[in-house]
Amino acid sequence: MTNVMRLLNLPIKIQNAVADGTITEGHARAILALQGLEKQLAMLEMIFKDEMTVRQVEDKVRGYLTAEISARAPRDFGSEVAALESELRGKLGTKVKVQRSGQSGKITIGIFFSRRAEWILDKVNKLEQ
Repeated sequence: MTNVMRLLNLPIKIQNAVADGTITEGHARAILALQGLEKQLAMLEMIFKDEMTVRQVEDKVRGYLTAEISARAPRDFGSEVAALESELRGKLGTKVKVQRSGQSGKITIGIFFSRRAEWILDKVNKLEQ
């Protein structure tokens, strides 16, 4: 009974499709997971066009929801920064700190002696060649 009541939250066009047997309650319940009238009606049209089974609709909706969550999730740059620091530390043989700020950042190379500074500068100059 509760599932049938939830179907009343769908657009009238989808409710009518269930009532006239064009789609099943299973199709409609899967559509319920989509947020927004446009997305729900687009899914109904896809069901008609592709003659989708309930399972296919559930899979498609799950894919949309996963894509939306991925698009909203902030990207984890922590591991990328750590990898870059490690690589630079290995190549330069000294402490390296990478700081990220939005789309830009700063790389700090620790230098202990003037000869070490010359050695690092020499390495950087070789990169240009």
